[in-house]
Amino acid sequence: MKNIPTLCSLLLLTSCNLTPQLNDINQEIPKAWEESVKKKNEKQNFWNKFGDEKLNYLISEALKNNSDTLIAYQNIIKAQSMVQSSTAGLLPTIAFSGNVEKGKFNSNTSGIPSYNNSAGLGLTFDLDLFGKLRNQKKSAQAKLFATEFAAKTIQLNVISQVSAIYFNILATNESLSIKTRLLANESEVVDLLEDMVKNNVLDKSEVNKERANLNSIKKDIILLNKSIDEQNRALAVLLGKSPKTISNNVVVEGEGGFDNIKILDLMELPLPSSILENRPDIMLAKNNLIASNYDIGAAKALYFPDISLTSMLGFSNSALNSLFNVDKSGAWDANLVVTLPIIDFGKTRSVVKSAKAQKEIALINYQQIVRIAFKEVLDAIKGQEKLYETYMVSKDNYKGLTSYSDTYLLRYKVGQQTYLDYLRANQLKLQSKLELTASKNSLVNVQIETFKALGGIIN
Repeated sequence: MKNIPTLCSLLLLTSCNLTPQLNDINQEIPKAWEESVKKKNEKQNFWNKFGDEKLNYLISEALKNNSDTLIAYQNIIKAQSMVQSSTAGLLPTIAFSGNVEKGKFNSNTSGIPSYNNSAGLGLTFDLDLFGKLRNQKKSAQAKLFATEFAAKTIQLNVISQVSAIYFNILATNESLSIKTRLLANESEVVDLLEDMVKNNVLDKSEVNKERANLNSIKKDIILLNKSIDEQNRALAVLLGKSPKTISNNVVVEGEGGFDNIKILDLMELPLPSSILENRPDIMLAKNNLIASNYDIGAAKALYFPDISLTSMLGFSNSALNSLFNVDKSGAWDANLVVTLPIIDFGKTRSVVKSAKAQKEIALINYQQIVRIAFKEVLDAIKGQEKLYETYMVSKDNYKGLTSYSDTYLLRYKVGQQTYLDYLRANQLKLQSKLELTASKNSLVNVQIETFKALGGIIN
């Protein structure tokens, strides 16, 4: 037994790692874009840029109460426990054992039942010569990192969804307000035209045409109210609200506010390599790939002997009443236990084959997510540029038609234009305001998508 420590040292020195080398997994990415990168993006809470306290509050509530984020936090705790468990597997296990027996034993010639009792501490230590436990620990650590990035991905999605729905509600409320004014304007037009028909100045078909427009606006108002209710319910679910709150249909109420929402500066293209570093979904896939590679090493170790060191230190006594007396027989032993699989009918081979297939799946998934990420970044950056142009055109159009309407109102007041002429001009102004609201909402939403595509980075 004196040679056991020496033997263990030799075995540890000759231990091997069966994990395959994980080669460069990154696909060819551009070192730079066609356009020069003018700004370096930095991490910020992008929603603060809009300057809306209500939005800040809603996002804070969602991150605390959203079901998906709460599940993600629990998954992190679960993954942390798996790391702790795999780490403990590399350490010795110490256990207490005790035994009390009563009976007639061969050494007892008196015929009177006697007692045998013993107690001791046992130690078991897996030498892990072929890296099974070490690879399991590294795999668990990579899976923990993956779980943390999964939580960040969920947070990013929740923030983006809350922001988009919130702005959609504000925009829809603004559209509802404009439609209501447009309805009042169209009602006056219909009334004037009906008077003209009564005075035989106008054909009735013109009134029917305007009445159809009036009914179309009424229908739009009904649909806008329906949309506001549905969006409030969707927002309530994202915030983790109770069914009672969801049934009340009101999380964001009242008109106004959307005009005060700022348009953010256009975001620049980041360095291509930073996309790989900043997108949590990419880091999630990468760590899943790393974990699957370590799983192969753990699986291959099943081909080789499982070698562990066991030892025991204790005592035995033949009298129950002297269990805690000093008259005891001390005992100890130390063993090197080797378990070598001989025939398992292909079980180990199947485990290794499955681990290799899982690694290939993880690699393909990682490469696909990288492709999608670059597409989403380019779509978002280019999309915001085009939508900004559209927004500026709509803004200029509204400015011109507002001036046009104001001019007709002044002319009407001095008798140079009819009231019907002013109503027609005001109708054009309100319609252009609807277009401007929709254009602004599209731009705000694509800026949210840009933030999401960049992995939470904004300049």
